[in-house]
Amino acid sequence: MTSLEVLNAQSIDPGKIELLVKTELGRKKLFTIPYGASLFFVDSRRIEQAILREFTVKKVDVRPALPHRLIIDLEERIPRYIVKGSQGEDDYAADDEGIALGPAVLGEQQLLWIITAPAILSATTGSAVFPRSTLSFLNALEASSAHIRQGYRIQEVDLTRMLLHDIAVKTSEQWFILMSDALDTDLQLLNVDRALAEMKDERKVIQYIDVRILTKIFYK
Repeated sequence: MTSLEVLNAQSIDPGKIELLVKTELGRKKLFTIPYGASLFFVDSRRIEQAILREFTVKKVDVRPALPHRLIIDLEERIPRYIVKGSQGEDDYAADDEGIALGPAVLGEQQLLWIITAPAILSATTGSAVFPRSTLSFLNALEASSAHIRQGYRIQEVDLTRMLLHDIAVKTSEQWFILMSDALDTDLQLLNVDRALAEMKDERKVIQYIDVRILTKIFYK
């Protein structure tokens, strides 16, 4: 008798992984390896591809382990964005590679960036959500946001005017950064820091900081 061990399953039900693997091995109940056959002849690659097709995982490693175990090691996709379609579609989650993960879970909005996007490739689970240019901008903005020094956080990114290089980023303090995807995100957020340092006590009444021209900063 061979047992299955599913590792690192968090949002995915290990029982569903186990059922899929047994189906792939052609057994309806606990699967067995025929007498005289080696567990190491199991087609691990085929099982991995089946799991990747069925579940929203980034990576999966299927490997036999002595004496009678088959280990399924998962790397699940982690929600990073809550996507709001500009046409009023239901909200859904996507990971940092822009892969749709299904409907957004209540409460996730407090932790994840909310993205409003006019051009959505697909909301189907497992499919790419954003065009490559949109994902490139979001990844660059996320990398730059790690260097924010003035205490605010990014909460929402409105990409509905991205074709005009006009992006509105809502902060945790409820004012907006007006940015361009055609300019370096590090330099734009550095200019936001400079504006905040200049404003000092006026920070509580900010409406926006416009950094779409690197050599000039506008704010109100």
